[in-house]
Amino acid sequence: RIAFIEAEALVRQAGAARRTDAERVPLARARGRILAEAQFSPLNMPPFRQSSMDGFAVRLSDLETGLALQIVGSQPAGSDRRLALGHAEAIAVFTGAPLPDGADAVLVKEDALISGTELRARALPQLGQWIRQPGEDLAAGDRLFEAGHRLSPVDIGVLATCGFHEVPCARRPIIALFTLGDELAAPGSILADGMVYDSNRAMLMTLLSEEGFEPLAWPALPDDPERIAAALRDAAGSADVLLTCGGVSVGDHDPLPALMDQEGEPIFWKVRSKPGAPVLFGRFGRSLWLGLPGNPVSVLATWLSLGRVLVDAMQGASEPRPRFKVRLRSPLLKSESRLEFMRGVLSCDGNGQLWAEPDAVTGSHRLAAASRNNALLVLPEGSDTYEEGSVIDAIAFGPVR
Repeated sequence: RIAFIEAEALVRQAGAARRTDAERVPLARARGRILAEAQFSPLNMPPFRQSSMDGFAVRLSDLETGLALQIVGSQPAGSDRRLALGHAEAIAVFTGAPLPDGADAVLVKEDALISGTELRARALPQLGQWIRQPGEDLAAGDRLFEAGHRLSPVDIGVLATCGFHEVPCARRPIIALFTLGDELAAPGSILADGMVYDSNRAMLMTLLSEEGFEPLAWPALPDDPERIAAALRDAAGSADVLLTCGGVSVGDHDPLPALMDQEGEPIFWKVRSKPGAPVLFGRFGRSLWLGLPGNPVSVLATWLSLGRVLVDAMQGASEPRPRFKVRLRSPLLKSESRLEFMRGVLSCDGNGQLWAEPDAVTGSHRLAAASRNNALLVLPEGSDTYEEGSVIDAIAFGPVR
């Protein structure tokens, strides 16, 4: 078995060597996509001097005399009437409207005393107040985002405000998903004796769809080495990633390590981690193949810790997935030397401190117990005693409570 940190590096290296090509993606579909190229602002934002409030464009020196100003016009947003202020004049303006030439402040409507066409100030603005200057948010040529950046909804708003309607993004890898085992029954079918419902397929499909993938989900395959090999060969003709669940251990019904040896290029098999030790990784035809264990909590842990590393590397992601630094609410003893992903609950106290409460349930088959948690607590290699308040890393898979 290799160290988890070594496995992670090998997955990242192999994924980066199989980078997907770039494609143009409409902004409406770009959330969560990874940029293939750096993006630059083509214009100043704001592109012109504009009012940030409804009110009146004025010269501050005219207001300071205390004399009434004459309201000589109106400048709405959405057009530029090319207006200019004369001596002792004011022009009505609205939020986002271009500022008339000569204006150096905006008297907000709430501070305006109006009598017919005459204007006085209840309170004087400051010089330049309520005026947005060209380029104060972005200047033409500013770098917006680096290549490899994952786009958030706010990022998409920034691109839209600069006039982009589509952006170059890394193509999402095509993922072929397989679950293996004679014991698997489809949810909704009659459960025969000795059978269990296939939870891994449903869970992984949801995890993948949350990240925008549309996996090719094959029916569950029986423990038949020839049928498994034929299905994987077929999928490897079109998929970038083969993602399998089960069949990777050392039992008589675990054919995948032998198949990888015979027809693929194994990179590693078995990692010093709990859960998920028998994970398998290598190349199979034109595909990268990540073989996850069959127990559902192992599937969750290995997808979050290694699967996402793989698909991120294939898309050239430059930013690692977030991990939280959290404090333990209760002490725990880590007796095993391998790295451990312990389930737990992340919560935030009134002072903004993140806390993690470890779950005493550790069985990798205990999916219902895992659903009561929202994070994997990462305990590095080596046995250790963690006191209450110790700081550890956590990978969230649900909202912080």
